[in-house]
Amino acid sequence: MSDADRVSCLMFDEMSIRDNLHFNQKLDCIEGFEDRGKHGRTHHLANHALVFMLRGLRKKWKQPVAYYLIHGSTNGLLLATFLEDVLDACHDAGLEVVATMYDMAANSVSALKKLGVNEKRPFFTHNNQEIAAIFDPPHLLKCTHNLFLKYNVANVECDSTVNGERLTGTAKWNDILKLYEVEKCNVYCLLPKLTERHIKPVGRNTMKVNLAAQVMSSSVAGAINTLVTVGKDQCTMSLNDI
Repeated sequence: MSDADRVSCLMFDEMSIRDNLHFNQKLDCIEGFEDRGKHGRTHHLANHALVFMLRGLRKKWKQPVAYYLIHGSTNGLLLATFLEDVLDACHDAGLEVVATMYDMAANSVSALKKLGVNEKRPFFTHNNQEIAAIFDPPHLLKCTHNLFLKYNVANVECDSTVNGERLTGTAKWNDILKLYEVEKCNVYCLLPKLTERHIKPVGRNTMKVNLAAQVMSSSVAGAINTLVTVGKDQCTMSLNDI
């Protein structure tokens, strides 16, 4: 690989696994216990796998490079240790890791804080290389959507103008609900993708990124802007009006 192709991003995440014990005849050991690599094994059954994967930034390639079998969620201090171990291995292999990407889990945030990341300094230094700490964009979108369900966003400046005045005010989820009710009465639907799953998400629907993206989209913003600009009554049509 050329030097440019070696520039990469290190991603990591945890997943739940089913606990199970298995005797490995080749290695003459029982697998299924917590395994922290060079940091040793414990007597606890592993029920989570922490996986690290590299992704090329200038050339399209990806490769899982490490995994650890953990009992429960990995604490922040141990996760920071694993991260440094993997970065050392990447450096020894001649790869240039310039960023890490992770979800917004508390242990991930804690691990990066222990490495020196904060709001004013969104990067840390390892082997004389500055490494940016980046939240996973789909998680950011999903969390923004779920927080908007619960909380209003006050003093929001919009790009829309009405009668020459810039719109300001409070963004509310109730505005999305009102928009959906108006849409149900329209013959010419401005938002054909919106359904009850978008407006009143429950269970797994709150975790689906595609639903969050379709609600927090430019088409929804455009529909709200249309209603505000020309008035709800002029946008609402029934079959009797045709």
